[in-house]
Amino acid sequence: MKKASNFLAVIFALIAPFSLSACSEKDEWDGVQVFDNSLVQTAQVESGLVNPPTVVCDLTAKDAYVKLTESDTKPASVILRLNDKFNVTGAKGERLCSFSELYNNTLKGKIIPIIYVSCEADAQRAIKLFTERYDLLDAAVMSDNPSYVKAVREKCPKIGGIVEFHELEDIYDAVRITNANLASVAVIPQSIATKENVFYLQARFRTVWARPENSQKLNLYNSINSGAYGIVSEDYESVTKALGEYDDFSSTRMPFVVAHRGLPNSYNENSVSGVKASIAAGATHLELDGYLTTDNRIAIMHDYTIDRTSDGEGVIENYTLEALQKFNLDLFEPYEPIPSLDDVFGEMKGTDTVLLFEVKSEKVEIVNALKTALEKHKMQRQVVVITYHSKILEAMSHYLPEIPTANLSSVFEDEMEDAILNFRYFNTGTSTSFNGVTSEMNEVMRDRGIVGWYWTYDTLTDMKKAVSNGFTGLTTNIADEFVSNSSTKYVFVKGDSNVKVVPVVGEQISVIGVTYNRIKEKINGKVFYVEDFGDKYAVIVSYSTDESRTDAPILYTQTYYINKENEIFEGLTK
Repeated sequence: MKKASNFLAVIFALIAPFSLSACSEKDEWDGVQVFDNSLVQTAQVESGLVNPPTVVCDLTAKDAYVKLTESDTKPASVILRLNDKFNVTGAKGERLCSFSELYNNTLKGKIIPIIYVSCEADAQRAIKLFTERYDLLDAAVMSDNPSYVKAVREKCPKIGGIVEFHELEDIYDAVRITNANLASVAVIPQSIATKENVFYLQARFRTVWARPENSQKLNLYNSINSGAYGIVSEDYESVTKALGEYDDFSSTRMPFVVAHRGLPNSYNENSVSGVKASIAAGATHLELDGYLTTDNRIAIMHDYTIDRTSDGEGVIENYTLEALQKFNLDLFEPYEPIPSLDDVFGEMKGTDTVLLFEVKSEKVEIVNALKTALEKHKMQRQVVVITYHSKILEAMSHYLPEIPTANLSSVFEDEMEDAILNFRYFNTGTSTSFNGVTSEMNEVMRDRGIVGWYWTYDTLTDMKKAVSNGFTGLTTNIADEFVSNSSTKYVFVKGDSNVKVVPVVGEQISVIGVTYNRIKEKINGKVFYVEDFGDKYAVIVSYSTDESRTDAPILYTQTYYINKENEIFEGLTK
């Protein structure tokens, strides 16, 4: 018995310091609730990239905490974990500081806090933080359990939502899961963050943040070159440094090209012929408008009446679909019937084109009609909704919560707080007039996980200016002209599988340009980065249509591998 007592004494002596430390930890909140509806003035990266990705620090350990508080280099956002005393902890639960201390001394007005939630208790703690202590506009909640994001966002609708995915069997899951759980950002690992996957997700109004495998330069470049809108790393300083190494006037993404009402300079607006021509031209998206008929079908028409664009007259919502389709669109020959949404889906199904469906009707019943059409044609993956009407946005969140939306209301530079608040309340993005939009406004939205979509461009000059600003979604009346233009026709640049040279930085090398309509062409690029792995080289190549860099930005491949027997292996990590 005495031996047992001595043993217990030794164990108690060993654990006592840790127990006392835990007991002595205290909640350092001073009891004064903070109200702040202003936007953080986030640090902007010095980079040759136009519209570079936002930099997000994942505060996982003491070293990262020291860098965050002491370095002059700051991220735009920081991911934080809180314990039950509202102290910031590392990934293993070790205390780093109190939230109050970090907020007052480091974050306030400079860095956006993102609270990571791993369990129900974390979710309740985040709710308490944002409802009772820090009533902030510029904040977010993040989790790899989407239901926790939704639970916090329902109680704290002012803040943003972020879902992290560790794997994805179906890439579309990242679209439907984020949107249904009131999040706008999907964080994906480097292994998933291919150019094609990032393009697919951001084409559907989901903002992608990529998490590099580690802070080795090759992996940082690879994640950046995916076109992701943000990079998440504990070593945010290395991310910032890598971003600073890109050539001036370069880009990691070309814009989405939205054919406005189809190709209205050559085909009837909102017509089947225009749909076919837009898809054939290589437009990434179609923008078409819809109203609800008296028999609860969706007719495609821009105006409230059919007078301007058809040989009929009258208010479109006063007709049945059958009656409407007796009239023909007559702006261009050949004349053709006024189409239904079913007609449009029939032409789009099986293509890569995404429909920006503008709900012009103010009747909320149109959302149920849309749901019926989506289910009938199984077109959920190819549709996002845009509208001016808040009640339509509300109805979408109730009846089609997995379909992303964008608000068409104008965004103004001196009212960005109101715009961000609006996006959060409706869990929506933006599609606004390009007139008056600046790079600074675009940066505000980018750092908060919102991809900018802008309308309506009528000239190549204006579109190329948008490209030079790094704007991502461009709605245009000249989609065919833009995607066929020699300086803007490539949407991706990829490694050339037939290359037979030793890659040398700065030297020319063959790569593959992928056009908007997915035609692959051999073009000459320049080696941007090489790493020797003994039996093979890891290579990143840049490409420019214009060495003077006044027409279109420099583009980059992701990593590909050239072995020393002149074989190439595509890959994302070594």
